[in-house]
Amino acid sequence: MENRYPTAKSPNRGGSPPRVVAQNARRKRRTLAGTVLLVALTTLALADGGKTTRPASPKASSNPPSLPEKNPGKKARQVTSVPTLTGLDPTRNRLAVSNAAPVTLTFSEAMSTATASPAAIFVHGSRTGRRNGTFSGAGTAVATFQPDGAFQPGETVSVTTTTAAQNAGGTSLASPHVYSFTAAAAPAPANFIANLPSSAGNQPHAVYAADFDGDGDADVALANAGSSYLTVRKNNGDGTFAGSVNVALPGTTESVFAADFDGDGDVDLAASSVGLSTLFIRTNDGSGAFSFKADLILPVGSQPFCVFGADLDGDGDVDLATTAKTQGSAYIFTNDGTGTFVRTVAAAGSSPYALTAADFDGDGDADLAVTNAIPPFQVTIKRNDGSGSFSGGTVVAVGNNPQSIYAADFDGDGDVDFATANRSGNSVS
Repeated sequence: MENRYPTAKSPNRGGSPPRVVAQNARRKRRTLAGTVLLVALTTLALADGGKTTRPASPKASSNPPSLPEKNPGKKARQVTSVPTLTGLDPTRNRLAVSNAAPVTLTFSEAMSTATASPAAIFVHGSRTGRRNGTFSGAGTAVATFQPDGAFQPGETVSVTTTTAAQNAGGTSLASPHVYSFTAAAAPAPANFIANLPSSAGNQPHAVYAADFDGDGDADVALANAGSSYLTVRKNNGDGTFAGSVNVALPGTTESVFAADFDGDGDVDLAASSVGLSTLFIRTNDGSGAFSFKADLILPVGSQPFCVFGADLDGDGDVDLATTAKTQGSAYIFTNDGTGTFVRTVAAAGSSPYALTAADFDGDGDADLAVTNAIPPFQVTIKRNDGSGSFSGGTVVAVGNNPQSIYAADFDGDGDVDFATANRSGNSVS
C-alpha cells in the first residue's frame, strides 16, 4: 500500500512515527489556509483605499457595561425645597406695636424678587383699609414692608403672605399665611367724654370706627334697626363729629363692618339686615360718599344678626362672614379682590348670633368663633383649613345668651383669647 504521508528524515536521520507525520501535515494545511485568508483581506483593503472594516466581536464594546437598576421602573426624584415662614416681626397677636413699625417677614431661604412686593404681601388696617408702602429685601430671605403713614392707635393690623411668595426656583409657600397685631395707643387715664350727639341714627344697633374720608382720623358708622340707612359721622380730628351722612339701604340693619372690599384703597361698608335676610355692601368713593351696586346685595340665611370681615382664604383681600340664627349656620363670602363674592355655608351650632374671626389655633389662618344664643350657651370654634373652608366644632361654655364676642390676647401669652357679653346672664365670659 502506498504511504500517503512520506516519512520525513530528522537531522539525526531518524524517521518520525506515522502519527507525528500526519499532525505535521495538518498544521501545514492550516498555515496555508491562513496565508490565503490574509492575502484576500489585504487585497480588499487595497481596493478600499487602504481601509478595512472588521466585524465587531459581540463581546467587544466601546461603552462600559450597564449596571442593573436597583429599583426597576422607578425614576430618581429630584428633591425640591418648599419655602416656609420662619419669623414674624411684629410677632403674632402682639399688642402695643409702634404705630410706625415696619412689618418684617423672614423665610427659610432666599425668595424671588416678586415676594417682597404688593403681589405677594398684603397689609390691612382695621380702620384704614389696605395699606400702601415700600418693600425692601427683594431676592433675599427677609422681606420688609414700611407703611406709608402710621397705623392708627389701637388699630388691628392684618398681614397676609400669599402663595405668590416663591423661592428662587419658583416653588411657592405650601399655603398662605395670615396673622395680625395691634398698634399702640398713647398712655392715657381712660377718662371718657361723650362727644357724639345722642341723636345719632335711628335705633342704632351696632357701630364701627374707620377712616371713611381718608383724612387720618377715625369716623364712625352706625347700623340702624329703625331706619333703612346707615349713619356715618365724620370726625373733625379732635373727637368731635360733623353732621350725619345717611347711606340709603333697602332695609333696616343690625350689624355693620368696614374694610376695603373692592381694592381701591378706601374703606367700604357692609351691613346685615335681619328683616330681609340680606347682606348689603356699599362702596366708598374715597371721600366718604358711598355708592350702591345691585350685585352687592348678598342673600344669606334667616336672621343674620352679625357680620364680620377678615382674610379667610389667604388671598390678600377682606372676606365676610355672617350668622344665620334660625338655620344654625354661618355664611362665608370669599372676595376675589374686586368686591365680587362667592358664598359657602358652614354649620355653626345652635342659634348662632354673633361671630368674630381670629387665628385661634395658631396655624396661620383666620378661624371663626360663633356665639350660640340658646341653651347650651356656648361659643363654637370653626377651624379654617386655609382656603376659607371651615370644619370642626370645638365648643366653649359661656354665660347665658351671649350676644357679642371680641377676640384679643387678654393674658399676654401670644395667643388669641375671646370675651363674650352675655345678655341674660348680665355677665362677661
